[in-house]
Amino acid sequence: MIGKRYLKMQFIDRDLLLEDLPSQVDYNWLLGLMNSWIKIESLPFKMGVLATVDENGIPSSRTVAIREINEHGFLFFTQLGSAKVTNFLVNPYVSFTFMLPTTQRQISVFGRVSPLSESDNIKYWNTYDKERRLRFLVYGTKSGRPIKKQQELDEELVLLREQYQETLPERPREYIGYMIIPQMIKFYQLNEHRLSDSITAKSTQGMWSIQRCAP
Repeated sequence: MIGKRYLKMQFIDRDLLLEDLPSQVDYNWLLGLMNSWIKIESLPFKMGVLATVDENGIPSSRTVAIREINEHGFLFFTQLGSAKVTNFLVNPYVSFTFMLPTTQRQISVFGRVSPLSESDNIKYWNTYDKERRLRFLVYGTKSGRPIKKQQELDEELVLLREQYQETLPERPREYIGYMIIPQMIKFYQLNEHRLSDSITAKSTQGMWSIQRCAP
């Protein structure tokens, strides 16, 4: 019932790339597989679940938008005062999972985060239009702080629109980017007529070894 109302399931029954796996590949091979899986899903945004651990070993997770998947890793932006940034400072190791429900697939990435340089933060900030910048100034500079009413934020946005009618706001220090540098990537594909595929790729000195696992 849920599938009929919200999703039209599309079973792939094994990607040809997963049929005869090489024992070792370079990262570009994995990058191509990831991009092909995400592209066919036709997601409006590259979004998934980022999991971190705090100083007490307590995990937390939240949905995060990935800005880019490139030869370096997985790029995303956040707010300096967010809980995830606090967690990065005590434990930089994270996991990130793309759920691809239409094609019944999942990509899980395990690695560590690395902060972007100041110049890169400014470069990406400058790609935002005025409205996105103003909205970030409202919520990003006070992320996690308690407020009495949602109306406080709405009113602040109105004031900022008036203030920046003729100019663009510069990047605030709270706008920061991170790159997830992958060390292990897992691909999972649910098949309709065969057992599911479960593939694990691990990085070793610049090369990636691939192993098929029981689902």
